[in-house]
Amino acid sequence: MAVQRVRPEMSEAFLRVQEEISSTMTRFPGFLGKELIRPSPGLQEEWVAVFRFASTESLRGWLQSNERRQMLEKIADCIEGDPHLQVVAGVAEESPPVTVVFSHRVKAGREAAFNNWRSEILHAMADWPGFLGVDVFDPQPGVQEEWVHICRFESAASYEGWMASSRRAACVAKLPALVEGYTTRPLASGLGGWFSFDDTPDRPAPPPAWKQAFLVVLGLYPTVMFLGLALEPWIGGLPRPARMLLSNLVSVSLLTWPIMPWLNRRFSSWLTHPARGAGGALLIAILLLGWMGFFLLIWRKFSV
Repeated sequence: MAVQRVRPEMSEAFLRVQEEISSTMTRFPGFLGKELIRPSPGLQEEWVAVFRFASTESLRGWLQSNERRQMLEKIADCIEGDPHLQVVAGVAEESPPVTVVFSHRVKAGREAAFNNWRSEILHAMADWPGFLGVDVFDPQPGVQEEWVHICRFESAASYEGWMASSRRAACVAKLPALVEGYTTRPLASGLGGWFSFDDTPDRPAPPPAWKQAFLVVLGLYPTVMFLGLALEPWIGGLPRPARMLLSNLVSVSLLTWPIMPWLNRRFSSWLTHPARGAGGALLIAILLLGWMGFFLLIWRKFSV
């Protein structure tokens, strides 16, 4: 995590360098993701960049790399004082932590009452087993209309226990008088983890659905075709429903772990920038046509 105080007149230049850093890091071995958090006047004056790596070795490699040194030189003129670097190490777990985003649209004139309600439910959550913490984001006129709370639990069991608890139910029962509506969005692993980009401050939302679909097809098509060739000698004698079940289990597992994370890193700049659309889509279409031509050649060879 890098904490930096940016000169006001250099904010745009700082953002351009951050985009270049993001693009560079996506090609770096072991890099998993990055979030950039803007300052909040009166609460947080610095810019905070959070970087995630697959291992300590990957992080150490980045910290000692020439690429990072070059980025530091480019950013030096944008910041005041020395940046603060904080390294937080985690331990891999069988049941990973779960992050949940709660968004509330508060009725006009009910803000004070909602604030009291929020204090009540956060106090209840603080005592819940497995609750790790919460980040609170109040509305920003013209930017963010909802009251947003990002809560972290040590496991899916802890989160699900809280959601089903009587303490939460008692608090939620008071909401209809305070809000026009609310949403709950878990950000856990699984298929949703194929896309988890918070790479730029102006785009906190996931990639557009059409971009997700393009990239999933790019990962899925060659995977299914290769599996069909590789598994057929082993499971060809099974009934078709059994063959489909086994091949789907293998293909989804491959997509969730090695394939989609790799594609995310390679296409992260395209996924997370609204202005970059047609070029990436055309590249994916060309790659898919190339795969199709490759498999047609193999099909003809096996058909002879």
